[in-house]
Amino acid sequence: EGVMSLFKMHNETMNSWTILIAIPINTCILLYFIKYNISGLPFFLCWLSTIIHVPCSIGNHLFLSISPEVSQKWRKFDLIAIFIVCPILTFSFSYYVFSLYTNIFLTLISILLSTENIKLIYFAKNMHHEIENRNIITKRIGLSVCIYLLPILFKSFYFFIRILFSLSIGAVLFSQSFPEKYFPYRYCIYGQGQQFMHITLVIANILEMYFLKHAYLTSM
Repeated sequence: EGVMSLFKMHNETMNSWTILIAIPINTCILLYFIKYNISGLPFFLCWLSTIIHVPCSIGNHLFLSISPEVSQKWRKFDLIAIFIVCPILTFSFSYYVFSLYTNIFLTLISILLSTENIKLIYFAKNMHHEIENRNIITKRIGLSVCIYLLPILFKSFYFFIRILFSLSIGAVLFSQSFPEKYFPYRYCIYGQGQQFMHITLVIANILEMYFLKHAYLTSM
């Protein structure tokens, strides 16, 4: 019933669909690259990161109203999935940019940082302070994101500034709950800050896939 609510209009429907579209978009880009012999482990891992995170994010939205316990469990799944994919993206984006040892070093840093965040989320006692506070979560995710953006900055400022801008806009809208916090009852279904954040995330994912293409072609 919870899954089928994805096809019913309610206040979490658009939150679910704005992140769900990432899977078909990234899959099409991956298949398009493969068609023109642009492929490799980093492309698959970048695509896989979307597959890992999106179902957890959708579950967080769809199962929100079942019970407080179920809601908190899926909120944890959503956040943990984000920190799981950060080392995967760090490895992927560093693959064609840095030497193997540098890649491993950066990936290990990302793993250590993600592990600490996952432990904090999993064993959280003060649920509101540690999990539901958007400013705290945004800062923690932002630090992990900075690590996987390093190879992009090193390789292409063109892609870096566009990806950073997209992610930053999404982070601000999400952390500040804009515009719904300032216009109560006006954006209950459409136009929530989290929906815009999902859209900016999808745009960033597209740019990241094309950055990998750029890194792959320039490394040959």
